[in-house]
Amino acid sequence: RGMSLTHLADWGGTFLRTTLSASNYSNRAETNEELHYDKDIYASNMVSQSSREVVTNDIKDISLQSRLELTGNRYVLKTGVEGSVYKFNPGRVRTQMSDSVVNHVDSVTGYGGSPYSSEISAYLSGEFQFFSRFRAEMGLRSTAYMRSDTSYFRFEPRLAVRYIITP
Repeated sequence: RGMSLTHLADWGGTFLRTTLSASNYSNRAETNEELHYDKDIYASNMVSQSSREVVTNDIKDISLQSRLELTGNRYVLKTGVEGSVYKFNPGRVRTQMSDSVVNHVDSVTGYGGSPYSSEISAYLSGEFQFFSRFRAEMGLRSTAYMRSDTSYFRFEPRLAVRYIITP
């Protein structure tokens, strides 16, 4: 499940696109079981036992992206920022068991918290047409990922060159 909201502004060669989105990826599996058996093979003491197990996990996120694009006669400049916050539920198992002898068990096991993480990135790139058959695109992207007391940072330079052999 998810939803997004996008706004696009156009100023004749300059575009600004901003998107806010949220999603919830979830998984649930459930089993039910009924057993009937004789407690004592020499006496007719029927015992009924039932069990139910539910396994759940999910990832929730909310993201904001904004991109600015400026188009000229022989160039395109792009810049933008993106940010996301994630909430994880790596898995929980709920087990319920009962029998006709008045025993009942209801327990929950699994990860005890819901860890959060966040990610933010920014980029700047430009595509330039030097000659009718020769183009180059260059840029830089920076990304940071943070979770609890751990952070990761990365700078990613980008370079692409295009030459059209036949017109």
